[in-house]
Amino acid sequence: MRRYRSLYAILFAVHPVLALYASNTAAVRLQHVLPSLVVSVTGALLLLVACTLVLRDRVRAGLLTSLVLMGFFSFGHATGAWTAAGAPGSGRAAVAIVWGIIIATATFALVRARRRLHRLETFATFVGVLLVAYAALQIFVSGSRAGREARAGASPEIVSRAVDEPPGGATPRPPRMLPDIYYIVLDGYARHDVMRDLYGFDNTPFLARLRARGFQISERSRANYCKTLHALAASLNMSYLHELMDVSSKSVDNAPLLRLVRSNRVTHLLRERGYDIVAFASGYELAEFSKIDLYLDGGGGWTEFTNVLLATTPVPALLGERGDPHARHRRRLEYILDEIPRIPRAPRPRFVFAHLLAPHPPFVFDREGNAVEVERGFGFYDGSDYYKHGGTREEYVTGYAEQARWVTARLERTLDALLERYGDAPPIVIVHSDHGPGSRLDWKSVPDTDLRERFGILMAAYLPGQPAVDLGETFSPVNVFRMVFGVYFGAELGPVVDRSYYTFQSQPFRYIDVTDPERPTELPQR
Repeated sequence: MRRYRSLYAILFAVHPVLALYASNTAAVRLQHVLPSLVVSVTGALLLLVACTLVLRDRVRAGLLTSLVLMGFFSFGHATGAWTAAGAPGSGRAAVAIVWGIIIATATFALVRARRRLHRLETFATFVGVLLVAYAALQIFVSGSRAGREARAGASPEIVSRAVDEPPGGATPRPPRMLPDIYYIVLDGYARHDVMRDLYGFDNTPFLARLRARGFQISERSRANYCKTLHALAASLNMSYLHELMDVSSKSVDNAPLLRLVRSNRVTHLLRERGYDIVAFASGYELAEFSKIDLYLDGGGGWTEFTNVLLATTPVPALLGERGDPHARHRRRLEYILDEIPRIPRAPRPRFVFAHLLAPHPPFVFDREGNAVEVERGFGFYDGSDYYKHGGTREEYVTGYAEQARWVTARLERTLDALLERYGDAPPIVIVHSDHGPGSRLDWKSVPDTDLRERFGILMAAYLPGQPAVDLGETFSPVNVFRMVFGVYFGAELGPVVDRSYYTFQSQPFRYIDVTDPERPTELPQR
């Protein structure tokens, strides 16, 4: 067995992957974790073999491999801490130098050591086993809790009725007569007054040009929820979440929301009417559809999990553009905006869903579309989470304003190309935000959150052949497809009252009604 004792070093490659998964079990599919785990373990084995060949001693090789792996997977965290502390110079360079010195010194000490190192090996083994066991326990507890909440929380009758109920018993038209539908969600795009007052960007000329093209704009639209997953679950199921499911306000498991997004009422009903479902990979796994006919991925198959894991390592610094998750995020955004008007027409009508993670952080574009270098670790952190990971409010406001200008200009070109390609038989086009920006968002406090900023959103709709439809001033996303099904399919779905709900980051099913910002009201808890 002594020949294999050094294999404990592999635990230091397993732990970072499991630890990241343990913190995101409700948001990440296991199938997206396994490739990272396989690559990590394979790399660790190759490193262990190399160290054994060089040092000609399994004990020393195991210790050195463990140290290198700890440095490798903590590189991004150390870089972020350096930047957050306001230390001078490049965080990557400083951390690389420090880790280089530590590893070189440790290698020299291991080579020169005359004492037997079995006690140190035993300690390292204990630490590795403890780390992996703790992460595995977290995953088990999260899975068990999710199972209990699924059994005792979301009511199967309520969810089933929300997904399966036909809208008014309308008779579907023949597929060839149905218009294609483009549903474009801009993550965090502010309403025009918020954009102007808080970010110094007057986008009213853009809105005026949309009106000239035939778009309707809801002037005072407000988000239904302050979080993406909640907002999409509501709009794609045409109902408020507390009416769709019966989940305890103490639950921390997002699984019921994921199910509502991935198996939603809108795509279900469109399939019944002959539609194919087309979706772009956004890079944000929580908002990905599970069953579609055409899946378009401009990120090379890299998931948010992979990007976040790589950001903890020196890989982005070593590979430059090829390994930088921020660069991949840039390419993905450009790909979506480029490809929306290029999706080929088909005999069957199509529903196209495009969720763009912009102008939401991370801020990777300036107003001209030039790349912005981001040394901080990759992640879609927003609001107080953005500051917790080392960002500043000044940085947020500047970065947001720049990226908002870029995405506005690029979106306008995309919409022009889309409508031009369809000619005299244009599609339905819905463009809105899921929520507003978060420079003044506190995930733990309603009073400390600027509700106008977070809930003030863009709402625009191109409704060909329906000049009599009027969105009104406060039209919100929960009513988007109620309107579409009513106008184009004859469904008997009237609008619901437009309301806004704040939800806490740590309590996703605890709802505060902030429709009247002066009188926030908490819904009854269960």
